[in-house]
Amino acid sequence: MPKHVLNNTDNNVEFIGNFRPPERSTREKIKLLLYNRETGAVLGRTGTSWAKIGLFYLIFYGILAGLFIVCLWVFYQTLDPRIPSCKLSSSLIGTSPGLGFRPSPPMDNVESTLIWYKGTDPEQYQYWTKNLEKFLEVYRKPGLTPGRGQNIYNCDYDKPPNENQVCDVIVKNWDPCTQENNFNYHKSAPCIFIKLNKIYDWRPEFYNDTNNLPEKMPRDLKAHIGMLKTERPSWLNTIWVSCEGESPADVENIGPITYIPTRGFPGYFYPYKNSEGYLSPVMAIHFQRPRTGILINIECKAWARNIIHDRQERVGIVHFELMIDFLAANWLCAVHLHILCRAPPVFAASEEMSKDVGNIKDGGVVYQENEPAKPVTCKDFLYDPDRGSVLGRTGAEWIRIVAFYLSFYIVLAIFFALYFWLFMKTISYDGPKYYLDDSVIGTSPGLGFRPLSEVHEGSSLIWYNTSSETSHKNWTMSLDKFLEGYKNRTVGSNIVGCDYGNKPGYGEVCAVDVDTWKPCTSANTFDYLNSSPCVFIKLNKILKWEPDYFRNANDLPNEMPEDLKNHIKKKEKEDPKFLDTVWVSCEGENPADKEFIGAVEYIPFQGFPGYFYPFLGVENYVSPLVAVHFKNITRNVLVNVECRAWAHNIEHSRRDRIGLVHFELLID
Repeated sequence: MPKHVLNNTDNNVEFIGNFRPPERSTREKIKLLLYNRETGAVLGRTGTSWAKIGLFYLIFYGILAGLFIVCLWVFYQTLDPRIPSCKLSSSLIGTSPGLGFRPSPPMDNVESTLIWYKGTDPEQYQYWTKNLEKFLEVYRKPGLTPGRGQNIYNCDYDKPPNENQVCDVIVKNWDPCTQENNFNYHKSAPCIFIKLNKIYDWRPEFYNDTNNLPEKMPRDLKAHIGMLKTERPSWLNTIWVSCEGESPADVENIGPITYIPTRGFPGYFYPYKNSEGYLSPVMAIHFQRPRTGILINIECKAWARNIIHDRQERVGIVHFELMIDFLAANWLCAVHLHILCRAPPVFAASEEMSKDVGNIKDGGVVYQENEPAKPVTCKDFLYDPDRGSVLGRTGAEWIRIVAFYLSFYIVLAIFFALYFWLFMKTISYDGPKYYLDDSVIGTSPGLGFRPLSEVHEGSSLIWYNTSSETSHKNWTMSLDKFLEGYKNRTVGSNIVGCDYGNKPGYGEVCAVDVDTWKPCTSANTFDYLNSSPCVFIKLNKILKWEPDYFRNANDLPNEMPEDLKNHIKKKEKEDPKFLDTVWVSCEGENPADKEFIGAVEYIPFQGFPGYFYPFLGVENYVSPLVAVHFKNITRNVLVNVECRAWAHNIEHSRRDRIGLVHFELLID
């Protein structure tokens, strides 16, 4: 409660008393909370108070965010990007994998397991076929999965993959469960795809002994295992799969079933090590004649000694329903609950009263009330005519603060310009400061190839159809664009014609005449129309790097291809100066790829001529090229190709992509 003071300066009389503040209505209290004209407070705080509390919380939450970032960084240091910290029995997933099925129902009915359509209505079964096409896209196009094309291997029970290799899953030949055949949905005999969930380092314990099969295993599966034991014993290392109707009526209505390509998941896919490019094995379940107009409950199980079956936990089994020949699907309804919580506002008002000062003169008492201080309004803040201030500052104050910040930023700009000038003085325009062993690039160049896919960035797959003009045009246009820098470069200025006996002089560069490299020219569509595509190879530039050539045919590495060794020996006899070449070889990565790749022609030479080196950053310099012409590559087969550059000082590393390049070819 405020004090009111009355004093008499002549007689030293002072009266002090407390007075009750005036009563205010609730509305007035609310208005006073929102804005108090007397104190200039907003929501109970003045501008200074808001600034202090705002600064406090800014510092507080800044320190809190910093601590959180540090803790998060420390946490990520404990994680391995490939190997989980907890696995198998110590993890939440456990040691028994679950099964999944595709196609999956629409996202607006995610809990449903019903596949329901009318076989005679394309609009109805197209959803399911498109869902399968999207799911199988990574299996059909190896380039969509990072590292898959490079690590892929054609596995078999007698040819398991090596470390870091992943097995190929060829779904294109699984008739009638193929994209071209609409997965047989239009014939009311649909294909359902089954896959086993991945568990890191899990190793299946196979049922490969017919004398120790579980009682609940279907009889037809037991008979299948017994037949394989006699005919193909190596195939017993398989995670078996069985699909049946759940009830006797479902068993009767489900009809005959075919398992494609085999009746289970081959054992050579396991254990799963999170290798780059790995895809889970899948299989197609073809329901040949399911009864139409009836809902069929189907349950598929995976069989191995260390796979348990639990319907409640959905472990080792998968359930779905199949219904064919109805016009529409009756989907589940989602129930949304909206809860609105309201809390009554809490108000607090603060009041101040001015002091009353009374003067007693000549024995009489005269009460004189001083005027309260004038509150600062928004209008006064913008312009106060009494002080002549704008935005709270007078003209002199504005001049001082503008002069301060102007000087501050001028000095700051001078310091920045000075440091930038000193930094630029350390840079040489003739070449990088660090090169060869002192640089990050090192002394072993990498290889590159063209054309590259403009649709799937990072993909190393060259895939086209010779019967489709737009299909091969994408690749030939990409090559035309790449070779623009090599064309229209007439001999003149500092561009000279070079050969092994005529090397460029100081400040000169060699011409590369790609227009004469038939059939690998734009006029011949780089031979893509004849199913004999040309792929251009180039060696990455490293400043002042000079190749250490194989000048002695008796000193060739063991891993060098035999045909290249014979070529070098032949050149040594014809003219030793041709040995000053960075040789190039292109082969299939695997035995199957070597069989399918066919004859390979190198244009204009089987390597990069030595007169292009060293690269000194001279104007108009372009890297030498080699056109690799695949003359009779096998069609409709994915061929993995690996090209290598050969010199004493070129290392080969698939992991670091040094000295070699990998790509895939698929011609339909």
